[in-house]
Amino acid sequence: MKLLKIFVAIFDRTVDFLAWLAMALTYFMMLAICLEVIMRYFLQRPLAWVVDSSGFILLYITFLGTTWLLKKEGHVNIEIVLQYLSPRTRALVNGTTSALAVFFCLAFAYYGAATTWDHYHRGAGTGSVSIDIPKAVLLVVIPIAFFLLSIQFVRRAHRFLGADSAQKDKEDLLVETESII
Repeated sequence: MKLLKIFVAIFDRTVDFLAWLAMALTYFMMLAICLEVIMRYFLQRPLAWVVDSSGFILLYITFLGTTWLLKKEGHVNIEIVLQYLSPRTRALVNGTTSALAVFFCLAFAYYGAATTWDHYHRGAGTGSVSIDIPKAVLLVVIPIAFFLLSIQFVRRAHRFLGADSAQKDKEDLLVETESII
């Protein structure tokens, strides 16, 4: 049990670090675009690397932040349907969809890793004129992110379907009863 707590702590710190990295990349991209605008329109000296690097950064931001967003329950839900379900049914739906998502994420992680490995072995580049880096460097974030996302979906499924779910149902019912009163 202690080993599991250590793993969870390391996992949570890794996810938080990747979210901070995504945030730092967002700020870097914002500053680079501002610099590009100044250089292009005021000094007539455009920076060729900004457009391509911004596209690459958008890919990384998306995949680095997705596990953190799921951990914070920030992903889109279909509230219009879920709000009419009982807390127990809502937990069952959320747990089941999370369990299904584990398999999809693991499949995407596997195929993403296979594609990244293939691009690495072929030595494929991005084809960009301003920044020609190996395509595997861009793609590697995809299998890593989907693997981490699958772990977070396992945690989410356990939270909704596990032993904690019965206690949570009682707490949700208490909150709903208090809000009616």
